[in-house]
Amino acid sequence: MATWESRVTCSETYVSGGAENYSNVTITFQIRRMDYSMNGYNYEGTANWSIACNGSHSGNQYFNFNWGGTPAGTWWTVGSYSFKIPHNSDGSKTISYSAYFYTGITPESFSASGSKTLTKIPRYAKITTFKVTSTTQTGATVTWNTDATCNALYYSLNNGSWKSISVAKTFSLSGLAPGTSYTLKIRVKRSDSGLTTDSSNTTFSTLPIATISTYPITFNIGSPLVLTFQNYNNNASFLRLYQKNTSDSWVKITEVTGIQQSSYTWNLSSFATTMYNNTPNSNTSDIKIICGVVLNEKEYTNEYLGTANVVNSNPSFTTFVFGNTEEMSSEMLGSTLSMITYVGNLRVSISTANKAIAKNGASISYYNISVSNSNGDITILKKVNETTSNLAADFGNFQTAGSYSIKVEAVDSRGNISNLVTKNFVVYKYHTPTITVTLTRVNNFEKETGVTILAYLSRVYTTANKNALSSLKYRFREQGGGWSSYFTLSPSIATSNDDFKITYTHDLFRNLEIQKAYEFEFVITDKIQAVTSMQTVGQGVPLMTIADSGTVLVNEIPTMENLENDCSFLVGSDILARDSLGTQRKILEEITNKITFSETIEAEPQNTMNDTIWCPILATITLSSE
Repeated sequence: MATWESRVTCSETYVSGGAENYSNVTITFQIRRMDYSMNGYNYEGTANWSIACNGSHSGNQYFNFNWGGTPAGTWWTVGSYSFKIPHNSDGSKTISYSAYFYTGITPESFSASGSKTLTKIPRYAKITTFKVTSTTQTGATVTWNTDATCNALYYSLNNGSWKSISVAKTFSLSGLAPGTSYTLKIRVKRSDSGLTTDSSNTTFSTLPIATISTYPITFNIGSPLVLTFQNYNNNASFLRLYQKNTSDSWVKITEVTGIQQSSYTWNLSSFATTMYNNTPNSNTSDIKIICGVVLNEKEYTNEYLGTANVVNSNPSFTTFVFGNTEEMSSEMLGSTLSMITYVGNLRVSISTANKAIAKNGASISYYNISVSNSNGDITILKKVNETTSNLAADFGNFQTAGSYSIKVEAVDSRGNISNLVTKNFVVYKYHTPTITVTLTRVNNFEKETGVTILAYLSRVYTTANKNALSSLKYRFREQGGGWSSYFTLSPSIATSNDDFKITYTHDLFRNLEIQKAYEFEFVITDKIQAVTSMQTVGQGVPLMTIADSGTVLVNEIPTMENLENDCSFLVGSDILARDSLGTQRKILEEITNKITFSETIEAEPQNTMNDTIWCPILATITLSSE
């Protein structure tokens, strides 16, 4: 009896790395004859085989075959079929399979079956739960789970480095910052495969500490600072106040603790002096408020900037003095508190006792001192810097009479201005004395000489005339000689508008030698100043003189020079004559117009003949035909 055997074999492949959880399984069905070689064939196409594996089936596969004398004991393959076999979730799988072969000849059919445990595929753990279940100001609680046992757990905050923690389904994060948003992800390591799985990011925020909602933060130094808060319920906060000083550095002013309310009124009046002193040069100062808590022995803070204002800090100023420093005009007016035009000096003085007083940490920088007229127009403005001694500003004299106001204000280092102190004064009209003197010889020749004096003095009327004539005097001398003593005159005085009119007339004032010229000095003096008028009286000039030589002189002095000039007729001015047409003409003027004198200078020739006399023409006279 023939001996036959049949078998099924199984081969497998799978995707490594855990990316897929299935195997590709190939089942092969084989037969062999052990006692003789295999002979025979199927030629009608009725032979078929089928393979089943784990519930899947190849179906009947029809074919013609020829064993072709396969040697005894040699396996002959009937057919193979591949199956995609899913594994269990843990990567394991055991399969069973069977095969059947219908030959249509003898032997008529074969069958075989078997089973196999497939290679276990390494698997990733699947994260089934991952969430932040609660938060505090500095921490969070996280819950997670997977579909497989894991032996390692890691977490990463804000995509930072991975940190290992114990494998517990709930873990806590600590040391976080309050009021901060974080991203969190975890990494788990499956125990059996050693493969790790990363979660996606989840976002959470820690609970905030109290924040100041007041905006803008501003208050007046010395007044309360009112602050409102959000998120104050979680814990009590502390407040710290800082201020910038003159060195641009932050200095701490004060601190309060235990603040846990929606609004807080911070009484800072006891720190006003300190805060004023930190800002002596400005009416505003930068401040900084730190609102914070201490959690787990660590401070967490929020910082806010604001402004402290200086108010009600204008300097105070009460008085000053002023006066005319020029003694004569002050004596004339009987007071230093008024002036006269063109004379004197207005001085405004502030003694150390009357200096302006700066307030709240400031210092006085300077004074504005102005003088304005009755229309309110400022005529002079001076800025006088503060010193440690008395202050004085000189304004000189004034050219326009009228009422004036002196206004003084103090300016401190913050630019704040004091009250304006005003005092008034009057400038009275005054001018320098004027004097006109006329001295004339009788007939312009005689020794008898007359004088006429006209002068004007300012009356300087206030409620009465303040000015007066102090003296009117003169002295004289021969021209080039020594002065006589002064002689005092007693003129007539009358009122003329704002002036005194001074007159003096004397027809026979002095007898002066005819042959000599004289100089006179007249001096008029009021209560302020003296004015001098210089006058000259020339020699006596006769209207007409007939000298012994027969020379006739008209309006000329018969000096030796005039008598020795070979002239028979000498006049001291032009001669007016009437021509044939009856027109008056000045003879010297007509001659000047008719005769042109032109001077020439000619160089002596170099090639003159011997005994030649060179006579250059020095002038040419041209007579006009007109």
